[in-house]
Order: sequence, then C-alpha cells, then structure tokens
Amino acid sequence: MFVLNAFAKKTQKTSRRDIELAKEWFDLIMNAEWEEGSENVFKDVGFSEQEAEYLTIRSRLMLEVDRFVKESGLTQREAAKKLGINQPRLNDLLKGKIQKFSIDALVKMLSRIGVHVDVHVRAV
Repeated sequence: MFVLNAFAKKTQKTSRRDIELAKEWFDLIMNAEWEEGSENVFKDVGFSEQEAEYLTIRSRLMLEVDRFVKESGLTQREAAKKLGINQPRLNDLLKGKIQKFSIDALVKMLSRIGVHVDVHVRAV
C-alpha cells in the first residue's frame, strides 16, 4: 500500500517521508516470517469453518460471473442485462462486494447465461 502510494504520484515530487515509509514497509514484507495457510483463505483470516465454506462458494460463483463479463466483450450494462441485474449491482459484484450476493442469486445469474452449476457434497 505504501509502496504504491509513494510511487504513484505524478503531479508532485514524492516526499522523503513517503519514500522512507515505502522502504520500511518493503523491508518488513521481504523479511517477514511466513506460515503455510490452509486451502481456505477465509478460514485463515479467522472465519468459522462454516462461514469460510459459504464465502468460498460465493467467491467461486462470483469469479465465474467475472469471467463471463471479461470474456464476453460486453459493456457492464449489456452484461448486467443478460445476467438479469442492473449495472450498479454488476459493478458491486466485479468489485468483490461478496456480502451483497447470496449463493442463490449468483446461481440464478449464471443460469441466465447458460452456465450450469454442479453441487458436490462430501464429508469433511
């Protein structure tokens, strides 16, 4: 974050303070100790097992909608119409606002564009 802020400015000279902060953060990141995570990023950041699974399912469905929009070459307005939603709602989805979308709503969107969603259930 600080690295991007320090070097993204185009209209004024980057302050020494910003450069020093960027260097400090870069050093912290490069020298940090890393630990192996699980296969579920939501679980790794503290969500319960059940909530982490729910968020994973929603995020996978959202990625499929995102893929459709990118590969279709349609404008957001055109893509939203095919998905059965309005453009601001599609924009929320493309920005990753996962809390605004249920699994049911995402499956409906995907079915409108001909994407079949399979459900696989297994004991853990």
